[in-house]
Amino acid sequence: MINNNITGIILSGGKSRRMGQDKGLCDFMGKPLIEHAVDLLSNFTNDIIISSNNIKDYTYFGYPVVSDIYSNTGPIGGIHSGLSHSKTEKNIIISCDSPFLDIRLFNLLLEYSDNYQIAVPSHNNGLLEPLAAYYSKKILQKIEESISEKDFKIINLFNKAPYITVRVDNQPFYTEKLFSNLNTPGDLQING
Repeated sequence: MINNNITGIILSGGKSRRMGQDKGLCDFMGKPLIEHAVDLLSNFTNDIIISSNNIKDYTYFGYPVVSDIYSNTGPIGGIHSGLSHSKTEKNIIISCDSPFLDIRLFNLLLEYSDNYQIAVPSHNNGLLEPLAAYYSKKILQKIEESISEKDFKIINLFNKAPYITVRVDNQPFYTEKLFSNLNTPGDLQING
């Protein structure tokens, strides 16, 4: 169901060193990886932002493309840029290279959005997935503080805002490849 109070933010600004080309534009199962992310987010919102420094190529997909405000800060810079441009308090952030994510994961995380500023999935004895999580726009100042302190680890941000880890490996939608990212040309040969 479409919710106009949520923005979907796709992080597609990585350097893609192991892939050798922009990951989001790589073909996977007949379409660019970025389209898998757009298809997922389109299940619950029409407001989608692509965070990438490759504005020219991503404009083609028809959604706003925003570049990093703070360069060379890694994924935290993409989260900051996406949240800065979001018009909603509630945001789902995903990485473009995780095509096996499931809409039910985000429906579950959104159940915590009224009481927490971050809801991050946890699996396999506490492994956290901060690039497939819920973030409130209220954490923008905390992100800016982290960046000014040159602390670019997203997990360290969790200690600065009300957050919850949500165990998902006990959920019916969980599979071992739910959070798999495709990082190399060989990974693109995997299929669903």
